Amino acid sequence: MATTDAHEQQPAVRTASPVRKSITHPARPNLSINVAQDQTATLNTLLNNAYQAYRSGKFEEAHGLYRDALAQDPRNTDALLGLAVIAQHRGADALAAQYYGKVLALDPRNAVANAGMSGLGTDENRESRLKMLLSEQKDSPALLFALGNQYADQSRWGEAQQAYFNAYKLDSDNADLAFNLAVSLEHLGQNKLSSQYYQRAVQLDTGNSAKFDHATTTQHALQLAR
Repeated sequence: MATTDAHEQQPAVRTASPVRKSITHPARPNLSINVAQDQTATLNTLLNNAYQAYRSGKFEEAHGLYRDALAQDPRNTDALLGLAVIAQHRGADALAAQYYGKVLALDPRNAVANAGMSGLGTDENRESRLKMLLSEQKDSPALLFALGNQYADQSRWGEAQQAYFNAYKLDSDNADLAFNLAVSLEHLGQNKLSSQYYQRAVQLDTGNSAKFDHATTTQHALQLAR
């Protein structure tokens, strides 16, 4: 009976975590622009520290660092995306949409911003827009994750599982991707494989930044493995 109850109370699909973007440093020192280099170094440090704070579950600290970065460079998409994801994590969807909108104004095809926006609205063209963007950015885990969520919302679990799996192959350190892949596999009746990905999600979420309970997820995984 315990196994039956576990199936009736399947965990909900999680929303996306921010995708880490590489921080580019100047390739070669140029003494004529020392001030600009110092500003760039400071900005890069702020962005890297903000990302690390987010991954460690220190959302207030991450928020402050992203705000400091944005004060230095109001058009910095990494800072805007960080603030958008934190706002979304807090349930402030309207504020998240504002930040995502600013990114899209600067870069209309930004994968992370488009993926984030797709999770905030009920746009009937969301699926076709995501597929169009994926035709141009095939290796974007953020877009694949968003497409998987779109399928999951419609209970199209086979397609959701494939989208999550493709995203996970590209970003195998992402706890939310592992979790959503587990959910989709469970809906498809692949309980043992689902159990493995639930446990993997817990292992990956070292900073408790993902929005699922570790103890409940671990217990659920053990039930599925029986």
